[in-house]
Amino acid sequence: MKHYFYSFFWVAVAFFFVITCQAQLRVAPLTQTPPNPVTKKAQARTQALKLPFFEDFSTYFGQPDPAKWENHGVVINNTYADDQPSKGMATFDGLQFNGLPYTTPTSANQSLTDTTDILTSQPIDLTGQTASTKVNLSFWWSGQSLGESPDPGDSLVLQFKDNTGAWVTQWADKSATKQGFKDTLLNITNTRFFHSDFQFRFIAYGRPTGMYDVWNLDYIILDANQTYDPLSVKDMAATQQPRSLLKRYSAMPLNQFQISELTSADTTYVFNNQKNAPSQFNIIYTIVNTQNNAQLYSYNSLNDNSWIKLVRPRTRDFASVIIPGNLSINGSAPLVLQSKFEVNSTDNTPVSSIDVFRNDTIGRTTVLSDYYAYDDGTAEYGIGVRQQQGSVAVRYILNKPDTITAIRIHFARVGETDLTGQTFGLSIWKKLDGQTSSILYQKSFAIQYPDTLNKFYTYTLTHPDDDSVLYPVGVSDTIYIGWIQATADLLAVGYDRNTDSHTEQFYNIAGGANWQNNTEPETGSIMLRPVVGKGTVTGTEPNLPPYVRNFKVYPNPSSDKLYWNENGVTQIKVQDMLGRVLKQTTRGLNASNELSITDLPNGMYILTFQLNSYQIQRKIIIAH
Repeated sequence: MKHYFYSFFWVAVAFFFVITCQAQLRVAPLTQTPPNPVTKKAQARTQALKLPFFEDFSTYFGQPDPAKWENHGVVINNTYADDQPSKGMATFDGLQFNGLPYTTPTSANQSLTDTTDILTSQPIDLTGQTASTKVNLSFWWSGQSLGESPDPGDSLVLQFKDNTGAWVTQWADKSATKQGFKDTLLNITNTRFFHSDFQFRFIAYGRPTGMYDVWNLDYIILDANQTYDPLSVKDMAATQQPRSLLKRYSAMPLNQFQISELTSADTTYVFNNQKNAPSQFNIIYTIVNTQNNAQLYSYNSLNDNSWIKLVRPRTRDFASVIIPGNLSINGSAPLVLQSKFEVNSTDNTPVSSIDVFRNDTIGRTTVLSDYYAYDDGTAEYGIGVRQQQGSVAVRYILNKPDTITAIRIHFARVGETDLTGQTFGLSIWKKLDGQTSSILYQKSFAIQYPDTLNKFYTYTLTHPDDDSVLYPVGVSDTIYIGWIQATADLLAVGYDRNTDSHTEQFYNIAGGANWQNNTEPETGSIMLRPVVGKGTVTGTEPNLPPYVRNFKVYPNPSSDKLYWNENGVTQIKVQDMLGRVLKQTTRGLNASNELSITDLPNGMYILTFQLNSYQIQRKIIIAH
């Protein structure tokens, strides 16, 4: 089902009808993302590849392995489906690799269908092959995903390059309904394909204006003289990322962490690739504190007499491990816990030169730092409301009083309107009761889209009337973080479909106390993260001495020198927005009230002034 904000409200109707239709959170396909990363490098290919050709996309993420593929827009990931036959898949997401749509979306081209992503193999030497050598190409594919599924008439096409350089279509699928991964086997018998520069490619056809028609591809084998069934390889593959080690969150502040926050079990999924035989497997599971490499927990099912896991043919089954509640977790933030499943099976039998062990291990990191998160850091959709003054909020529950110093947001591009620079209201509530007293913080900020894939933009909380004054907000237990739209344009935030926290999501399109829980059927997590644990609670401000409350730094922005209005500053610390100390000076009581900044590059900085027993922080901009 398509979720188009802009088409849902395409006709002007009575006000009540519009409000009724808009009265829910909606997800929408992304129309632009930042460039995809390259997470691994391969040596340059110097000659045509030899058989067998095997790819399960389990070792490269971001771009495909350049030793095997020429890429035009396909992204390698493990998040756009949840039923893949092996860890990792190639996703035809309808966007170029630089994150831009192939055609700029406009109201006039929303129904346009054209070529989008293409994945082409590097040249493969098929010299000497004949029909009798039984050259086969097998692959798994899906028109269903956690992104937007293809429309009727869209297609995924497979072509071979013949000995004249022409591309010849050999297979195509047009999916009118959602469907899980299916397998396909093609016998190559035509002699025009048996040459030294053979290539094959997959082409997606759909809407070139965004992520509206998503296909997934996995487990490709090209081989000859096979003594095995390529559609029934003895391979027990790990497929799905384990859960977060936390019950409620994917990440949380270390200073808020309690051992009771740990989940009681962790789970992954294993796929039996054999057609006709069930397979048994064992697992080794570990949790490691990567800060000191301490192994916090280890489980080996070979030592567990109660462990029996027999997976039926062509079936995906889960592997679950009980996690004890007495783990000793020590360290300083940021602390990263690495959980990992290793799948072992006697049925993982190598065939030819195919490495069926490469997909046996799958892991996840759980971060204990200075922020809360429900999401896993990947956006498959955008989510929001299309209503002027409409509000969205996400609930977080703290274990003890703390301060919020910033909000991290992953704004997502949906539809045809670029909202860069438009303002929105960043808000923190202690209750969603419509009372002014429940508003802990509200201030307008400019919308900023990320410049790299799945990046969050950090909005540092500053005084509602003075951008130069940092303004940490004191909170006690339950809080709601969110935004208020300034216009009727669709303002969407990234929506992670691999986690589900929809019960913590709320929206309001009528004002007052008219908040409702998210009932959007496409469950997921809004990519909105509060940063906590630093700063002085703003509620103490009225009790501060006047010389602290009235402390001013000027000019702001500045190009060469900064000045301040109070005498007696004994120390100054300059930090960038990542918290790195770039400059620190100690001063006498009678030193002048000025600081040279000619040695600092342009940008935004936080300055901490020691004045008597107080530390005063101010935010300044340097523009030479």
